[in-house]
Amino acid sequence: MEFIKTFWATQPGLHYDLNDDYLMKNEFMAYLMQQSLVRCKDYFLQVAGRGSVNQIEPELAAYVRGTEAKPFVDATATLNEYAYNKWGLAAGRVSLVNR
Repeated sequence: MEFIKTFWATQPGLHYDLNDDYLMKNEFMAYLMQQSLVRCKDYFLQVAGRGSVNQIEPELAAYVRGTEAKPFVDATATLNEYAYNKWGLAAGRVSLVNR
């Protein structure tokens, strides 16, 4: 979580309020669900490979690369299973739902 919070805090244009716990949890789940489970690893490795991320948080970026983004993949798998069982939603296949 520290890796993604640092990413949000340091990337131009994001402007997340890192003190808003609800927002942090919501955005974390959104980042996990925006990619399909198959693409999750590559997405977070790409984020960890960005020069700006490596310059600001080299240890956390190295950790994500060194673990092959497994913590993100595991979290995505858990959330994906829950969302699918509860609502029939799948990571990478989530869109705006209107009633």
